[in-house]
Parts: sequence; structure tokens; C-alpha cells
Amino acid sequence: MTEPRRDRWGRYIIPDPKTGEDREWTRATTIAGVLPDRYHLERWGERMVVLGIARDESLYVLAQTAKYEDKQRLDKIARDAKSAAKSGSAANVGTAIHTFTEMVEDGQPIEVVPQRYRADVAAYLDALTQLDATVLSKEQIVLNPTVGVAGTYDRKLKVPSISNLPLIGDIKTGRTVDFGLLEYSVQLSIYANSEYRFDSDTGEVEEITDLPDLASGLIFHIQAGKGRCEVWELDLIRGWEAAKVALQVREMRSWKDLGKKIEITQPEEEE
Repeated sequence: MTEPRRDRWGRYIIPDPKTGEDREWTRATTIAGVLPDRYHLERWGERMVVLGIARDESLYVLAQTAKYEDKQRLDKIARDAKSAAKSGSAANVGTAIHTFTEMVEDGQPIEVVPQRYRADVAAYLDALTQLDATVLSKEQIVLNPTVGVAGTYDRKLKVPSISNLPLIGDIKTGRTVDFGLLEYSVQLSIYANSEYRFDSDTGEVEEITDLPDLASGLIFHIQAGKGRCEVWELDLIRGWEAAKVALQVREMRSWKDLGKKIEITQPEEEE
């Protein structure tokens, strides 16, 4: 299996299917994160930093020695504080649950899943059964040269009760998805509208022949430790419209010529 290279920002470095030249691909999650309101997420991050410094005296001491100009040092202290507050543990559990679902879908017995999370994986499998869903592929990197974006979807599924075309699906493991539907619809719409895929077995870029439904996608919300799995059908038509707006907003952020300074004489500074 061949993993594509990444640059220092985590972007895939994969040949452009039209030119054959290596290029960096903006991540789908980056575009998906442009439009949503980040207020609650940012407040949560601030609370984790406070808790982390309160729990680790060494971080408190380090923070006292840093100056505002020491941005890299302060950033590291903030990251370490979040880790001290165990803010990364939920993400680690989510990654593990993703892997457990793959292992069981690939034929391993559910007993390979630790007892604490076995009911979570079982709830996901039960959701697939109730939908009469068939998993067609997993963890596929797709490329959208039109917008220069790439990403990895969790599942492509056949769900006859929803669509005659394959559906893009993603697994989410946070506490709630209520505040993320805009972000997720953008993310899945980018995957659905991608024309090429990266073959991890050969390292080649190939055209996608089994194009998915562009109107609908699925989110499987596995509530870690709760033994529950909710399924959400997302509107990818509006998600794609939002994705194009997000790309425009991101481009606008790079504008450097929105104003020019008019030179006027300033008073002399007093000694």
C-alpha cells in the first residue's frame, strides 16, 4: 500500500491527473471549515488551555517565562496544555473506533474490539443492516482538480432505499453533529464531486468510473461509549454550493491590494 507524500501543512502531494506534475492539494476538511461558526469550538479550546495549565504546574511556569513575541513557544505551551486537559483523548478514541469498524467489516470477529467500545461498533453494524447498506469501498483518497482539493472519505455505500447510485458516507464520533451539518455537507459534496481517485495499491491516479450520488450523502454518528449510532442524510446539492462559496472566501482572504496608504506628513515624535 502506497501512502501519498504530504507537505508540512499536511496537504497531499499527488500528481495532477491532467498535467502529470506533482502538486499540493488543499484538504477537503480545510475548505469545509471555512464557513461554519467557530465560536463554540474556539471557546472550548480556550477552556482546555486553562484547565491544562491549572493541572500541570510546569506549563504554568513556562508560560510565565514566555513573552508575547515568542509565538512558537506559546503555541507549543497551548498545545501541551490541551493535551494535559486530555482534549486529545476524544480524537484518539474516534480514530480507534474508525479502525475497529474497518477491522470488523473486513471479517474480523467483533471480539477484537475492546469491550468498552464493542457496543459502539455493533450499533454501527446494526445501522448498516437496517439500511440494507452494502459497503463498496473504504478510506478512499479522491481528487477534484477543478477546485484543487483532495480528501479521504470513509465509505462508499450502496443503499437502494435512498439512491440507485453509490453514496458517500463518513463516520463521526464527537458528542454531537448538530452544529456541524454545514461543514459535513461541504466536506461530503467535495468528495462526491471529485473526478479522480488515488490508488493506494499502485500509487497511480485514476478516473472514477462509479460516480456517486451528487444529491445525498450519509453521516454515521457513532456516540463513543454510548452504544448508539445515528444516521443523517445530508443535502449535497446545497453543500456543493456552499463549497464553492467557501473557496471564494478563501481566495478573498489572500487579497493584498484592497487598500493603499496615502502618505501625509506626521508630527515629529517628542523625545
